[in-house]
Amino acid sequence: PTWDDKYLTSDTVTVVVQVNGKLRSTLTTDASNLDDEQKILDLALEDPKVKKHTASGIKKHIYIKKAKLLNLVV
Repeated sequence: PTWDDKYLTSDTVTVVVQVNGKLRSTLTTDASNLDDEQKILDLALEDPKVKKHTASGIKKHIYIKKAKLLNLVV
């Protein structure tokens, strides 16, 4: 059997969002957004589950495993 590489790649990716190390949400976004860290951060901050836990403000944000995990430290 043969395969076609275009069917092995995904157009969307899932990014896990943690606040203080605890899972709060997951985002599904276009794979083209992976290079834009600000876009991923903006999408995370718009999520109601994340807003609830970041109401006091964010001291810093950390990306771990590029575009797979976003950890917000409050």
